[in-house]
Amino acid sequence: RPIMVSGIFIVILSILIYSMSDKEANHWKRAGTDRISLSEKEVSVSNNPLTETEKHIKLLNNYMICKDYISARKELHKLLDLNIIKSDKFIELGEIFLQNKDYKNSLDCVEHALKKEPSNIKALRIAAGAYLGGGNYKNAIETNKKILSLQPSDRESSMNIALAYYRQKGYKFSITWSEKALALNLTEGEKKAVNSMLFDSLLNQGRLMAADKKYREGEKYFLEALNIKKNNISARKELALCYLHIGTGYLDKKNYKEGK
Repeated sequence: RPIMVSGIFIVILSILIYSMSDKEANHWKRAGTDRISLSEKEVSVSNNPLTETEKHIKLLNNYMICKDYISARKELHKLLDLNIIKSDKFIELGEIFLQNKDYKNSLDCVEHALKKEPSNIKALRIAAGAYLGGGNYKNAIETNKKILSLQPSDRESSMNIALAYYRQKGYKFSITWSEKALALNLTEGEKKAVNSMLFDSLLNQGRLMAADKKYREGEKYFLEALNIKKNNISARKELALCYLHIGTGYLDKKNYKEGK
């Protein structure tokens, strides 16, 4: 009888183990099927082809991260061909090219941005800087004046106009714009730079007047230069020569009192 009970117990235990194993096997089979289905979905999503726009935007961002700015600019142009203007990226690239003194590519970028946003101050500043750096002083002046039409108290634009006129030897206009800049709220460093440019412009304009035998006008510019640098030897010599020519002119006319 004990042997019979043991046999029955073993049979029941075997049935239970088989049942549990079958359920577990079915559970893992279903789980495996679920995982396979999920994996297939993920592959399906990852293999979904990008549109032309998405492809160029992805390449653009990758090139920007790698600092391959020339290739990034090319991707922006490809987007342009798709009638998509990424103004923010054009401006960002334009600024990078300007910092690297690549004025041609800088202008190429911001000009596209300005077609979409003609009054974008940042784009206008970059364009003005690229024109100035590239020696296109006429466009630099016009662009800075456009900034001033939008922001009348913009000190950077006033200083840059003065500098553009100075570089093309338009000293009289450089004097005017330097004085306008000095009337604004400049930093000490900016004041020093503008005063130095103003002094040189006054000195050079005085020399032009003296060379044209307009000694009284030359005298005025040299005196103004000496107001900035009182002990400057060059300005003193130029002023003395003006006085000499003015005095000689009076003597030639026998106006001895004025000549004296």
